[in-house]
Order: sequence, then structure tokens, then C-alpha cells
Amino acid sequence: MFETSEFGLSSEGIHLLRSRYNYETVPFSHIQSIRFGKGRIVNNWVAILVIGLACVAFSIFYAFVLLEVFSDERVNRIYIEEILLPFLPLVFGVYMVYASLRTGEMMVVCYGRKTKRFTLERLKKEGSLERFMDEVNSHVQRNGKANGSATQM
Repeated sequence: MFETSEFGLSSEGIHLLRSRYNYETVPFSHIQSIRFGKGRIVNNWVAILVIGLACVAFSIFYAFVLLEVFSDERVNRIYIEEILLPFLPLVFGVYMVYASLRTGEMMVVCYGRKTKRFTLERLKKEGSLERFMDEVNSHVQRNGKANGSATQM
């Protein structure tokens, strides 16, 4: 019925996918809770943010070092690699900071002792996010499990 690159939804439950291959099916009877809401799209966003900020800081530091080299009278030759060196970490770092701070629609599924997070951005772009949320809510309610719930975060 609904499918993204990470999961699929059917009347049986939620199918966890890897390369469009179902490696695990979570029946609705095993799901304790499903939450919808905004969240960070990437996992380990703090580590990615720190690495990105470190790359940006290195680029800024090296740019100041390079300015000192330009003003030094003893330096006769400056190689193009030295001039380009701060740009690659700067571009990489800015992208990592951007990626780590991006938020989007997420679904958090708790079952057993596991918790899985899935991005719903593809469904949002297709315009089927509301239908998907209604479908999940109806499956959870049909299941009749007392502690099963699909809520907004």
C-alpha cells in the first residue's frame, strides 16, 4: 500500500526494507506505540554537526594562516594547493552542518525492546502523508491492542 526506501506498510504490519528487500516484518500486534512528528532526518546528528563544525573551523584557521603567508616577505612561492586547501573542508563542513540540522516528518515505531525511526519525507513530497497516517491509525485501532497507539509527537 505505502512504501519508501526504508519501510513498507501492508495489512500484515510494517515491513522493514533494505534495497527493496523485506528483512523483517513487524506485525501490528507486536507494536507498542507509533509516534508521528518532526525530528532530525539523519541519525547521530550531533556527531555529524561536530565534525562539520570542526571542518569549518579548520578552514577558517587555515585561511588566517594563509593570509600570514601572503604577507611574509621570506616566502617566494605559494602553491595553488595551499590556496585551495581551505575550500574543500569548508564545503564539506557546511554540507555536514546543513545535513545535521535538517528536520522533517518522522515516524517512530516501538516494538518489543526495539525502537526504529523512519523518515516520511518521500510520502510528504508525494502528498500521501495524511492518508498514510490515517491508514496506520486504522490498523492500530483494528488490532485492538490496549497499549498500541499512533500519536502525534
